[in-house]
Amino acid sequence: VIVNGMFEERTADHGVDPLFARAFVLDDGTTRIALTVVDSCMLPRELLDAAKTEASKRTGIPIDHMLISATHTHSAPSSMGCLGSRVDPNYPAFLIPRIARAIEKANDKLQPAQIGFAKFHAPNYTYCRRYIRRSDRVFNDPFGDLNVRAHMHPGFLSSDAIGPSGPVDDELSLLAMQTTDGKPLGVLANFSMHY
Repeated sequence: VIVNGMFEERTADHGVDPLFARAFVLDDGTTRIALTVVDSCMLPRELLDAAKTEASKRTGIPIDHMLISATHTHSAPSSMGCLGSRVDPNYPAFLIPRIARAIEKANDKLQPAQIGFAKFHAPNYTYCRRYIRRSDRVFNDPFGDLNVRAHMHPGFLSSDAIGPSGPVDDELSLLAMQTTDGKPLGVLANFSMHY
């Protein structure tokens, strides 16, 4: 398969760790929603729309009640062309029914549950890696125009950079679900690590 996420196209002929599409389906008695996270670098809109359409047919959950996101792993097959890689010609067709199946399985396992939310700041684990360059040290964009002022990884104490491009979102948010008697069902976490 073609693997993306490294600025140059790579291929892989075996897996080291399994890749997952994991879903939660939540229903408050009035509205049913699906939250799904897929081990992929990025997912194109067309693939997401196809997976939602298939999942909706299987579950009855409206497409606009589904959220699908990617973990942004840099070691999964290429579901879209990005970062110097082409889309793998076979992977999207392989992935779409598996995302739909994750939502279907979560929907089939609905049970009474309790839910909780927490958030806290974790500034020691995330940093801004995009810096503003000096006006006399700009780069050319992909079209040849000299206008790139923000750049990743300028180098330690680089004299070309004048400072970070913005503040860091260091908030870690958690959504936890348990059975009504307190047994864990799952946790969904979000941490903005990629700047």
